[in-house]
Amino acid sequence: MWHQLRCSRLTANTSSCTNLVKKLLYQPNVVTPSMEYGLRNEYVAIKRFERDSGLSVTKFGLFVDLENGFLGAIIEVKYVPSAIPQGLMTTANENKGFFLEVMSENEMRLSRSHNCSYQIQGTLNITGRPVCYLVVMTDKNESL
Repeated sequence: MWHQLRCSRLTANTSSCTNLVKKLLYQPNVVTPSMEYGLRNEYVAIKRFERDSGLSVTKFGLFVDLENGFLGAIIEVKYVPSAIPQGLMTTANENKGFFLEVMSENEMRLSRSHNCSYQIQGTLNITGRPVCYLVVMTDKNESL
């Protein structure tokens, strides 16, 4: 029984824990072309959201969970280059692993089984916010 309980947890003497710590602390920062594009266009995406929603966005840094100080969250803008050539609806229809899923002919939503959904839930929990606006901006000026 002890072995079963231990196997489902990260402990100080497990190699998976060691590898996780090394990955988190010592892995070099990776910057992809998509990340660079997202960083360059973050301001445009935020301004477009503010214009379209009538809300204002306040820029914050890192949020640290008050109860679990090892958890943190940031508010971020993501760029999805896979949706550029054919558009969001087509990409969601053709790629079941995409972060959006098609609900009807004119409606999409965040896939509840995609990592992005879990990231949002974690961010809401850590920041104590009741709402998250998922803003998806493409170069095609698609509305979502």
